[in-house]
Amino acid sequence: MKLKKLLALVLSLMLALTMLTACGGGRSNIVNTGEVESILAGAGMDVDVGKSGELNRIANSVADTLEKRSYSNDLDNEITAMLNNMLPPGVAGAYVFPPKDYLAENSMTVETMTATLIYNYSLGDSNVCALNVTTADGVPCVLIVALAD
Repeated sequence: MKLKKLLALVLSLMLALTMLTACGGGRSNIVNTGEVESILAGAGMDVDVGKSGELNRIANSVADTLEKRSYSNDLDNEITAMLNNMLPPGVAGAYVFPPKDYLAENSMTVETMTATLIYNYSLGDSNVCALNVTTADGVPCVLIVALAD
């Protein structure tokens, strides 16, 4: 009986730790960092791409806002201001939230779009987070945030 209680305690602690360290908001970081590194290596960039709990928290906060708004250019300005306020001074970063049909129409994956952000903004070693988000007006998007490490 004591073993069952101990096992239950250990499992509940593991669950609590998982909830604290995972991507918040019930969304999963869907980017494959190894694939992003391979794409960038093919473009001549030798960079390390990783994931960060802090970036996941920031991206989930932005995703919460996206889900409450309609897809528009004004939303882009709002997200830019929001990210600028959340990032530490001097941290280089980039983001994009294309509709999923845009990615499909242009034969792009989350990984190719993430690699494009890192390449175009010369971020070098980076942490990335990509989340599936649907705006209030029903537009399914992928929020991708990349920050220089």
